[in-house]
Amino acid sequence: MRSTGVVLLIVLGLVPAGVFAAPVALHYAGIAFLNNGGSTDALFPLTRALVKETTTDQKRSVLERALLEKVRAVRNPSFTLSEEMGDFRDEAQALSLAFAVDWENVAVEKIASRYKTVVDLHAVILIVDFTRLKVIGSFPVAIQLIDTRAAAPTDADKLKLLRDLYLTDQYDVNIFSEYARTLADVEVKRNYGGYIRVTQVKVEDKALPMLPDASPAGRSSFETFVANSFSKLLAKNQKVSFLPYSKGQAIGQKMSAVFANGDVYNLEIPPADFSVEIDVRGFKKVELGKNNIKSAWVYGSYINLGIYESLTRHAYLDQRFKYGVVKEMSAGTEYVDDWTLFQESLFTLFDQLTRQFSAPNRDWIEEAAGTSDVMPKLKTLNQKLASFR
Repeated sequence: MRSTGVVLLIVLGLVPAGVFAAPVALHYAGIAFLNNGGSTDALFPLTRALVKETTTDQKRSVLERALLEKVRAVRNPSFTLSEEMGDFRDEAQALSLAFAVDWENVAVEKIASRYKTVVDLHAVILIVDFTRLKVIGSFPVAIQLIDTRAAAPTDADKLKLLRDLYLTDQYDVNIFSEYARTLADVEVKRNYGGYIRVTQVKVEDKALPMLPDASPAGRSSFETFVANSFSKLLAKNQKVSFLPYSKGQAIGQKMSAVFANGDVYNLEIPPADFSVEIDVRGFKKVELGKNNIKSAWVYGSYINLGIYESLTRHAYLDQRFKYGVVKEMSAGTEYVDDWTLFQESLFTLFDQLTRQFSAPNRDWIEEAAGTSDVMPKLKTLNQKLASFR
């Protein structure tokens, strides 16, 4: 059954291509899975199933072939790309390029007589030094699809949704296309000036009633969503490389990367120069007004954002912020998907807040933070981030 759902797309462009130094030689490493603990098959069941689907000549998986076609079309003066992996791990200063999946999630919710399926697919442009088994750079890509249908989706339906997001433009979004567009804008370097990483996400108890799944597993999934969403928007808006989020792992600890060809590596995540801590304090829905025709509601998200120098714990920012989106509803509306609107308010807060680091707007800051005293801190933070680009 073809979906009649709505598509919500997160497009993450990064550094505009400019004048670079001598191009860096990269080796194509294909698809990988960043394992934050647990079984890779359990964490990425649908993508892992798709990777096993091979082309007619059996030389590459269907996904690998589609990815390579997109990467071949990328024009970026900061690197050259060798398509064959060969024995690059034995080469001096060998760097490789991978499409690394770091989150796959399919959530189904029944709303009245309809079933809503939300598919989240997150990956990173992963640049690895295989001589040292060390992550050099990580740039995010993410898409989300919201699908609605009359019947509950089967496992086959879920697999088809993900296959379409990898291999088709049926929903006007393709994860490999977004990867290629982002790769075209990234400046590839052998070393970046500094690293930032979300090291902690807390969800306060008063926020739990608004979550669609407040179980320990649902709470953990939401924490990962928060970390990934903030990381990707900071990377986009501040043009910095961001280290992958690893729940429960210490800064600088190794991360398991499982490649589609079966190779497994424990990659060193370099120590983060800056640590980001996010406290989701709560959500609130407030009626602004109504008449016989419609009503207006504001959906608010409340957080505390801390950004610290990792070694000294010096706080460049430790501040509460809030943001609300307004939703107008026709009189007699029987059901409103509150959680989608809360997600929108949180995502918009992250987007606008990370833009404020380099282009602070006093009116926005006063509204979101309740004070303008944070302005000098944002200026200092921006100066530090400039050295990471």
